[in-house]
Amino acid sequence: MWTRHLVIVLGMLFLVGTASAGVVYVGPPGSWAQKDIEPVGTIQAGIDAAYTQGGGEVWVVKEIYDEKRPAHPSGGVILKPGVQLYGGFAGTETSRDQRDWTRNVTVIDGAKARGGSPAYHVIIGATDSVLDGFTIQNGNASSADLDSMGGGLICDGESPRIANCMFVNNVAAAYGGAVAVIAGSPTFDACTFTGNTGGLGGALINMEAAATVIGQCAFTRNNATSGGAMANTTGANPVITDCTFTQNVGANAGAVDNRDSTPSFSRCVFSNNSAGGGNAGAMINLRSNATIAACTFTGNSGKWSGCAANVQCSPSFVNCVFASNYTLQGRGGAILNYNSGTASIVNCSFANNRAVSGGAVSCEVSSAAHLTNCVIWGNTPDGVADADGSNPVLSFCIEQNGFGGSPALNPLFVSAPNDLSPSPGSPCIDTGTATGAPGTDIVGTTRPQGAGFDKGAYEVIPVGEGEGEGEGEGEGEGEGEGEGEGEALITGVVVNSITKNPVAGVKIEIASAIKALDSTKTDAQGRFAFPTRNRPGSLQSGRAYDLTFALSEYRPKSVDDVIAPNVDMEVELVPLGVTRPGRPIARSGPRSVYLEWPSNPEYNLKGYNVWRTVSDAAGTPLGDPLKINGNSGDIYDGILTGTEFVDTTAARSTYFIYTIQAISGADRPSVHSMASEPVKAEYLTLYFPDIAVRERSLYLWERVPGEPSWCRIPISSKCAYDISTSGIQIVAQLPSALIDLGANDEDFVVEPTGVTASVAGQYDAFIIPDSEHPEFLNLYVINASAEGVPLYGAGDLFNVYVHLKNVPDDTCGPLALLDEKVFGVGNGVRLYDDSIPWPLPISDYELLNGSLCVNAGCLQGDVDQDGDVDMDDARQILKIWTKKAPPPAECFPAAGDINLDGYADAADSTLIQRWLAGMPINPTPPSPAKTWDFSSESFAAARPAKAIESVDVVVGAVQGTPGEMVTVPIMISGAPPLAGFSASVTFPAGDAGLIFQSAELGPALAAGFSMDENHGVTEENPENGWINLAVSSKNALGKSEPTVLVNLSFQVGANATGPLPVALSSFNQFDQYGYTPRQDDPLAPNKANGTVTVPTGSLRVTIEPPGAILAGGLWRVDGGSWHLSGETVAGLTPGEHVVSFRDTIVPGCFGSDEPWHTPQPITVLVEAGGTATATGYYWQGDNQQPVKNAGADAGLMAGVLAALWYAGKRTRR
Repeated sequence: MWTRHLVIVLGMLFLVGTASAGVVYVGPPGSWAQKDIEPVGTIQAGIDAAYTQGGGEVWVVKEIYDEKRPAHPSGGVILKPGVQLYGGFAGTETSRDQRDWTRNVTVIDGAKARGGSPAYHVIIGATDSVLDGFTIQNGNASSADLDSMGGGLICDGESPRIANCMFVNNVAAAYGGAVAVIAGSPTFDACTFTGNTGGLGGALINMEAAATVIGQCAFTRNNATSGGAMANTTGANPVITDCTFTQNVGANAGAVDNRDSTPSFSRCVFSNNSAGGGNAGAMINLRSNATIAACTFTGNSGKWSGCAANVQCSPSFVNCVFASNYTLQGRGGAILNYNSGTASIVNCSFANNRAVSGGAVSCEVSSAAHLTNCVIWGNTPDGVADADGSNPVLSFCIEQNGFGGSPALNPLFVSAPNDLSPSPGSPCIDTGTATGAPGTDIVGTTRPQGAGFDKGAYEVIPVGEGEGEGEGEGEGEGEGEGEGEGEALITGVVVNSITKNPVAGVKIEIASAIKALDSTKTDAQGRFAFPTRNRPGSLQSGRAYDLTFALSEYRPKSVDDVIAPNVDMEVELVPLGVTRPGRPIARSGPRSVYLEWPSNPEYNLKGYNVWRTVSDAAGTPLGDPLKINGNSGDIYDGILTGTEFVDTTAARSTYFIYTIQAISGADRPSVHSMASEPVKAEYLTLYFPDIAVRERSLYLWERVPGEPSWCRIPISSKCAYDISTSGIQIVAQLPSALIDLGANDEDFVVEPTGVTASVAGQYDAFIIPDSEHPEFLNLYVINASAEGVPLYGAGDLFNVYVHLKNVPDDTCGPLALLDEKVFGVGNGVRLYDDSIPWPLPISDYELLNGSLCVNAGCLQGDVDQDGDVDMDDARQILKIWTKKAPPPAECFPAAGDINLDGYADAADSTLIQRWLAGMPINPTPPSPAKTWDFSSESFAAARPAKAIESVDVVVGAVQGTPGEMVTVPIMISGAPPLAGFSASVTFPAGDAGLIFQSAELGPALAAGFSMDENHGVTEENPENGWINLAVSSKNALGKSEPTVLVNLSFQVGANATGPLPVALSSFNQFDQYGYTPRQDDPLAPNKANGTVTVPTGSLRVTIEPPGAILAGGLWRVDGGSWHLSGETVAGLTPGEHVVSFRDTIVPGCFGSDEPWHTPQPITVLVEAGGTATATGYYWQGDNQQPVKNAGADAGLMAGVLAALWYAGKRTRR
């Protein structure tokens, strides 16, 4: 993988160009004058400033940015994680939504970026970054290796989001003239690619298993040796949706070259692409089982195949249209199948395609095709051709020459080749097979519509269906409004586009060309119907209507020009994206592999999947990923709700890598996380780290203030799970040239750590010179007990303290663990597992040696890299953990991972604070005692002593009204040893949820604890709010009773309705020795989430007199849906609400012929938990007096009318 190291000196850059909200402004001097701030002058400076402050938005004013860019050897602008770069500003905006990138063109030009020469890559991609609203032009990847690809943008293992961008006139000598994606999973939304040139992939290439997502993009007039617009190769599996490919040219494939890949194309249009010298005008699939659905191919041309060539593969074409494609020299005007493989072609329509033979489809060299429900008509010189006995199979097809026994019936296309939908009376209608047929057609119409499935790409909606229902009913009432009153003219179901499951609670609004008409929500089965009973006469047959669909966690959708009647619509809503999970840590114990990963920021996340892949020792995958939680073939089965997992099925001594996948509340799967470091399953690792002893380092320790410092040498394990303290034997060699044992060879100390605190004072340790090898000192640490307890966690097991000799700087010596299997029984390492009924020796392990160096290497504890260890370093760890500050480029996490557990986190901040205060970081019995009760300050010691039954962390439940400030506590009980914690909290954010204000430590922690907090919302869905907390102290809390750790302050959103979850997505507490109970440790915390409940009330309104009800009187609250007299509306927020009344429709029924006058709106006070009541009085004549008696007939008919309205249907005349 390509890695380039970059060190940027920002100086005072962060002091300018930044507003209080965290936005960084970029532009020429004075371009953001109304902001009262001096913008930074270059885009790179803006990115770096935002990254330094922990990420955020960068707003770039319209300009051509063509400066030289020395920060990267390629001359590229370097995107940074957490930084969102937005162009298209005029300089007057106060909100990002006000920008217009089409009018305020913002150009990043690479023509002279590389020291006056063109940039090899105008943009360098980064995961968790955004590039939105720019024109990227004039890059030229003219060098070698990576610098020969991606002239506009390169994503080497990175996954940025690119939106609303134009890639123009970029060049690459090898791959991807505009964009090269290597093993990443970026997204491209609403981008255009024009005039780019490359060897393979004129505009874009996806390679090395890239999982790019491309939507609503346009590829026009790009050029390449092959794949004029795009190439997908070496295991790439991109998803391309709603894109256009127009007038691209490639010598081998005009638009797209797929080779050794599995791309998916949906609802794309390929038009007028050409491959004059090669295979296929639109697409070649070489050993690539591509999926092509609901795509249109028109006017494409190639030398050997007009449109698509399939070679040694079995692609799928479903619901596609092929019209007017041609080849003048080859076979297969639309599709050529060649050299083995079987293409699946289902419900496709072919017309006016031309070739030497096989005007539509040709099969040759043992390459068959299975065509089902296809329509092949009007192609030249024939429809389907079998060149050499490849035997294509046609089922339920229409073929112009009767190939394969298919009927040669005129399909009666509406207007071939422009419109290949069947006319009324077409033999295509209702004559297809349901076997293998898709559930919708090319435009999304549900199949079938009639008695059977239609052949071809289009499903015909039967003419006249529903016509005449209710015809004329309500004549003369409200100018004809009311035709078909009560009949469902537009019905349908809303489904999840991924799972196809129905979606409940979707808000749907319907409008005509001039006004809004009605609204509703889908029921539990995702169904809806218009008109609703509240607006029974709002729709008419034969008219066009626009529908909008909206629900949190889904992209809003509009369906325009729906002609009533239209029944059984199926509308797919696309779930919003879900954050890519963080990289997991995998640790192997003697029986299992233990996994941990950071929590996601989505408050209603369904959970996670764990995927395992066999690899080599370097982490190179050797097979396909396997889901190991629940059913391996179903990503929705066995979803994990936590961020830990124990893999008990990994094959012993085999290397694996692991990735994590998140599943959103709307069932959208995330891209996989970065793979873990490779781990050898069921193989314990014991090791010495490489120790660099420098002044003021945490490897130097004043155990007694004022006396000479001791050197701390940790003995560590990558995984302590499954190890028992019943038998510990560690034998090692230390360098005698560096270590001074004193006159009596007794000047050393060996102490347990937070992991092994349960054996404090119970083990023996000694160091003796090696008589045979004087260059070594032999170290022995031995513990034997019949009542051993399991160990948990990872990191330091023991710390060895010795004095160092006065040696020259850079002097180094080896630290070696001795293997009992090599040096004999009693002369090497032996550990036991915690098997039942008795421990067993651990036979599969590896011992890794380290080194001890004087005044060389990174300074342990110097997190901010200022050459000293102080409280700033303890605080910086907290900032890095909460993602408020980026980690340093070098010596991290090594400089901050004091306990060697794989994290530089708040626990290490505690260890630094104790070191600064001269306090021990090991549980050490006070001399001369040999034992000591550490259960009040060590979780590992409290566990076997049963001093703590459980650790419980609870988020409080509170009430709040919209606009009110509420405080939500996070409390802990049963945790006297607690010296700090890290936590992630998620919640629904915004006006319909909660608005985070602040976090404050609880009273018991206010004095001696330090806290850092960071918060924000997710990019894909700003309704997902998150808070990261990191807290540390040098002393234990010392309290078992429930204690408030932190108080979170929120404002309840103005449109909030409860309950609103406040979820503790992760929580880890630790003790003063840096030990964190995780996984199956009995003292790992039990977590309970909290809520903010918004109290509500109800409202019931009565309409008087009954004659007004009969005339159509209705009421509504706050402009919502109409309701009948006596109905109750629940779920209203406490406070004042406005009730308004509907004008009556029918004057003079069962009483006076005078019209009814509508009451004025009234204000009603709704109280929490109560039901407010109100009455609206209609009247007739000039005198506004309630009409008390409209006759018994009116009362009777009012009741009948109400019943009919509730039924949602009136009897037809």
